[in-house]
Amino acid sequence: GKLLFKGVKKVLNFLKKISLNNYLLLFVITVAATIRFWDYSSMQYMHDELSAIIRSQANSFSELIYKTKTTDVHPVGVPIFVHYWTKIFGTNEMIVKFPFIVFGLISIYYSYKIAEKWFNPTVAIFTCAFLATLQFPTMYGQLERPYATGMLFSVLMFWCWTQFFFSESSKNKYAIGFVVFASLCTYNHYFSLLFAGLVGATGLFFINKQTAKKYLLMCVSVIL
Repeated sequence: GKLLFKGVKKVLNFLKKISLNNYLLLFVITVAATIRFWDYSSMQYMHDELSAIIRSQANSFSELIYKTKTTDVHPVGVPIFVHYWTKIFGTNEMIVKFPFIVFGLISIYYSYKIAEKWFNPTVAIFTCAFLATLQFPTMYGQLERPYATGMLFSVLMFWCWTQFFFSESSKNKYAIGFVVFASLCTYNHYFSLLFAGLVGATGLFFINKQTAKKYLLMCVSVIL
């Protein structure tokens, strides 16, 4: 009985430390997940998704790259991911769409962190509420296409960029994060590639003597 009482007390103390904004964020993400997974077992592929899955099927990596570049204008990142994902788990709609829905939900969380950092928690909650419920991010967050991944890589890149310039914590891990996620943006879609280029160029306005050399090296690494 005493152990149970102590356990409940610890849980209550933990819950007291959680801010109202975190409860609201959890609620918004729960709503977003409910909307995106609603009638999940009945989801079907769009024609664009079917053609993408067909293009991602190949007998070798070189064949995959060749088929992708000769039949589609998008970069090769998502076809590579879909190729190995379907090779391991199959091509059922629920299985293929699942990671893209999860990527979209993670994007909402990091959108909150970015908006909170740049503005305030209220703006962050409203930002997440719109991303969670509007038709455009909901629909494209369910597709096996480079949209949910583009959103995820873009917000993760921008979060690392923000932390690199405006955080007192270790900059090295955020420098590496920026290089990784900016590079993934370039392999994902030409719009996310363009966004990575715009963010990278904007960073030139914030560099100083301490960060200039490292930041230029980061940008060159992404290009390479």
